[in-house]
Amino acid sequence: MPSIITATRLRQQTTAIAQLGESEQISEVWDVDVNSLSADSHDVQADPSAPAIIRTRHSLHNDYVCTRVTVRQITVGVWQLDAEFTSRVSSANYCKISRRSGTRNMMVWKYTPGTVPTNGTTTWPPTTSVTGTGQDVFGEPRPVMVGYNDISIEVYYDRSWYAAACNVGDAFYWPNIWTNALNKRNSVAFLGFAIGKVVFLGFSEQLTEDPWVTATLSFRADQLFHLEQRVLPSIDGHVLLGATSTWDTSPIMQATKAYWFQPYSATPIDFTTLHSNFFAELDTPTPAYPC
Repeated sequence: MPSIITATRLRQQTTAIAQLGESEQISEVWDVDVNSLSADSHDVQADPSAPAIIRTRHSLHNDYVCTRVTVRQITVGVWQLDAEFTSRVSSANYCKISRRSGTRNMMVWKYTPGTVPTNGTTTWPPTTSVTGTGQDVFGEPRPVMVGYNDISIEVYYDRSWYAAACNVGDAFYWPNIWTNALNKRNSVAFLGFAIGKVVFLGFSEQLTEDPWVTATLSFRADQLFHLEQRVLPSIDGHVLLGATSTWDTSPIMQATKAYWFQPYSATPIDFTTLHSNFFAELDTPTPAYPC
């Protein structure tokens, strides 16, 4: 009795839509007439006309990649091919943020509350000294606790896709952008922090589900723009003392001058360029709560 299957046909298709951050699947069941294949070997995975081949994209949904194929014979000359295509396309907007607060110890020689360089930007060598009341005693600075937030943002990206030229794979596109941003501070407000308060510390990445990669971007937001102070040294390498003051009733000497110092790059960067589309979810989480 001849087979009723005279050509390869799609019998069933199921699509599973997932939450942001989870993989999505398209599952298909094909009836394959081996006589319709172009390869003499009748090897379904070796034949370019097969309906699904591992690590190739779906013919209609380019963001889905074939990750599993199961083939079994159902009658003479006819095989059943079960294919699973996986994607994280909806996760292009996915992000997971974590924060940890802490304090750093800043050494202060001179200070006037509320007066720091605009956006934490300084020049080096300095052209002006810090104005304010002396804080040190014979060159020993006053330690001040400054608060900060360590922020980690987890995102996904497709390493086979290159933003500037579709269909040209460039696995280093985003890593190159992130490397260029190392040790730079924000040029626009970021995650509610003012200009200059956030610095990009680095990133890590690992393959999640080929070709999707999980990357973690690390930032630090600092209450005093990451600023530090430096003083003039004397010829013997100690703090140059010259200013005089009184501590209780005892006369003391203090550092002659102090200067603001910014340890991070003088070139700021717009952190919204460090990934596409995920900041909206960070600033305005969804689904929106009904008013």
